[in-house]
This record gives sequence, C-alpha cells and structure tokens, in this order.
Amino acid sequence: MHYLGSHMKFMYAFSICLSIIIIFPVMCYAEDRPTLFDLSGELPEVSPEIARREVDIPKIDALDFEVGIYGGMLNVEDFGANYLSGVSAMFHITEDVFLNANYGRSQVKDENFRRLNLPLFGESGKRSISELNVLVGWNILSGEMFWSKKTAFTTDLYLLVGAGSVDFDDESYFEMIGGVGVKILITDWLALRMEAKVSEYESSFLGFKNKSHNVDAITGISVFF
Repeated sequence: MHYLGSHMKFMYAFSICLSIIIIFPVMCYAEDRPTLFDLSGELPEVSPEIARREVDIPKIDALDFEVGIYGGMLNVEDFGANYLSGVSAMFHITEDVFLNANYGRSQVKDENFRRLNLPLFGESGKRSISELNVLVGWNILSGEMFWSKKTAFTTDLYLLVGAGSVDFDDESYFEMIGGVGVKILITDWLALRMEAKVSEYESSFLGFKNKSHNVDAITGISVFF
C-alpha cells in the first residue's frame, strides 16, 4: 500500500510537470504572435481620388430642322467622275430617324467615247446632270471622336435609303438610292457630315435600256435651327 501511494504521488507530480512543459511554450507563443486583425481601433476612412472629366454634350432636340451645303465627287457609269455640289435639308423625326432631301448638280464628259470617235455631246464635250432625292436616315451607332485629350465630339453613324430623279440630257430617270454617312457635331448648332451613296436607274441614253449606277462621295456642313 505504501508503495502504491508513493507511485500515485509520483504520477501526479509527473502529470503536473508535463502539463507545465506543454502549456507554457504555447502561452508564450500566443503572447508573442502578432495580431493579424486589430478591431480595437476605428477603421481608416477611404476617400478615392477620381479625376472626373467634364463632357460638353451638344443639346440637340428631336424634331429639329437642319440645312447645309456639300461638295464632292460624282461618278456616272460610262462617263467617269466629276465634281458635285449641292444643298440639303433635314428634318429630325426622332432622335434616331430623320428625313434628308438633297439637290445636287454636276457635269459629265464624253471623253471615253471621243477616244472611239463618238462625240456624244458635240463640240462642248460635256452635259449637265442634276439629282433630286428624298432619303430616310437612321442613326445606328452613336459615339465620340477625340480631337485631343480634353476635346471630344459627338458622332453618329447612319444609314440612308430612298428615291429620287436624275435629270440628264433633257431626260429624267427614276432612281433608287442607298448609302451610309457619318455626322460629327462640332457644336450644338453646327455639324460636319460625310456620306457615300449608290444610286441605280434605268437609262436609254445610249439607244438601249440598261441599268446605270451613280456613286457619289460628299462632305458637307449643316446648321441646326
């Protein structure tokens, strides 16, 4: 019995020593370990510094009128390309849909036929040609064009389709027209536009009926009011 009591005391003392050996280093490590999250203080205020760019958007209302002038090149099938000039008027039905009326004049020359000894236009060698048409325009893509880091212009990419008439050598021909254009709003009352159009009409100028095509590329300026 005395042996068992001594043995029990020894085991008890050994357990206490072992506990101290294991727990003490852990407590020391926990005290020395840096705190990952300190929630005792207030969170710092975050104030993002965002440089905002001022954009001057042209204030163009729907249902506005627009008039302008244009110039460019007109290519008439079988007669080559010549200068074209004209006037235009637009009526904005909505923000994306508008009507466009154009009247332009040019001249054609018979140089290609004179090489074959066929002077179609007599001694002058040229004839006047004019076109009057009404088109429907549809803005399909709006965006911006950057002139510099601080200057940007609003732009519109649009499609054109319509009909009109071509007057050539005292004859009038009905034509169908399709095209595409880009408008750049310089200010809230002035715009620069560039267009390319193709027209098709049935002509009998050469003595037989055939489908002729005209292609024009123009640049113009217009004013809103």
